[in-house]
Amino acid sequence: MEDALARVHLGKQLPEEIQFSERTRQLDTETCVSAISDVVGNLLSPTRVNAVCDVIKDNADRELKWGEVAQEMARRLPTRADLEAVKSSFEGEQDVMLLPERKTRWRLSNCISLLAGATTDADRKLELERMAGATLTP
Repeated sequence: MEDALARVHLGKQLPEEIQFSERTRQLDTETCVSAISDVVGNLLSPTRVNAVCDVIKDNADRELKWGEVAQEMARRLPTRADLEAVKSSFEGEQDVMLLPERKTRWRLSNCISLLAGATTDADRKLELERMAGATLTP
């Protein structure tokens, strides 16, 4: 979802070296607002929201063992320390308020999000959050 919004928001911008009229700038702004409205409407449509809910449900229903995802996580996570932190959260008995109780891909995704939440570097946090989302569709 974030990528779709970014592509529209950062679409073609008027070049600064050319002096455009106020009317052109207003039309450009209206076009951008309209495009963002279309994207948000599409991303938040009942069909799209239900599809996301189905992905989460599917990932929350199937239990798995760390060994089934260890190699995938080793490829995706940027450091050994990140891998160990996610493994510890996944296999540990964390407070259910922080993580889903059952050991599923949904819990795994939440373990990566938990790691992202503890990260102060904005770029790294974003990278981990994207990874958490991507974990739901291996």
